[in-house]
Amino acid sequence: VGKVVPRLAEDAEVAVVSPDADGTARAKFLMGLLAARGVEKLSLAITIRQKTTTSITVNLVGDVAGKDCVIVDDIIDTGNRVCTCAEALIDLGAAS
Repeated sequence: VGKVVPRLAEDAEVAVVSPDADGTARAKFLMGLLAARGVEKLSLAITIRQKTTTSITVNLVGDVAGKDCVIVDDIIDTGNRVCTCAEALIDLGAAS
């Protein structure tokens, strides 16, 4: 949190994003930490990946348009899930 907050503009709108529904509790915890550090404009977003043999579809619950997004996950092995999430957020209009 100490590294994230200084990088945000004073009036930044922040979406804390979980790359899957299982990470919702972690995302809510991070929202609490950011709020305690003075970040006021917070929202929660969750991406839900649906895999088929030929493609990955990412559905979003929440609004990220124009917001600075912070993706929180427990373990990053290959980084595929986080990268897919980040690409989907940018495609949906996230500021960063």
